Amino acid sequence: MTSGPPPTPFPADRSRPLPRLRLKPPALPVGHVDGAWWPRSRDLVAELPALAGALADRLGVVERVVFARTFWGTAPEHVEFDGRTVTLLGFAALDTDVVQVSSTDHRHVDLLVVPPDADGRAADRALALASASDHTRLPAQILAAAGIASGPTSGPASGSASGPASGPAPAVGEHPPVHRTRHRTHSGRGRGLPTG
Repeated sequence: MTSGPPPTPFPADRSRPLPRLRLKPPALPVGHVDGAWWPRSRDLVAELPALAGALADRLGVVERVVFARTFWGTAPEHVEFDGRTVTLLGFAALDTDVVQVSSTDHRHVDLLVVPPDADGRAADRALALASASDHTRLPAQILAAAGIASGPTSGPASGSASGPASGPAPAVGEHPPVHRTRHRTHSGRGRGLPTG
């Protein structure tokens, strides 16, 4: 086993406001995300303590966070929080609009990430769309429907700027429901894996 640098401690300041987070009900997940998160910055290490605390009832102890380096930039491989180590896995070729948070018992949530500098009304629309129990849109489509550009920079989505050259935003299509049960559970009763 290769040992790396010691875990980076999470910031000790717990006075940060609660995360701007909305989740679908914990029943059978439908769609591509389980909810949405609107962080206040692109500093993943600073944002994670509040997010991990808010997800504790749903997931239990957070063990791993998978994120897009193109959105968040670099982060240490491990951070320490409340006496436990959380692994941070950043990938360059990952959907920039999603972060996956996993627990020690292999439950996880896939969250749409609303860019921190998004307009408040547009961000609220994205949070509502992503947490709707019956939505089936892709993450980039949710952001576009809310009027937010997808990807590492934010701003108005394509076609939502005002002016003579812009037309209406393209219609955002719905996808058939996606029932994600393999390797996930929201009840903690098994992982959906074959028992061999």
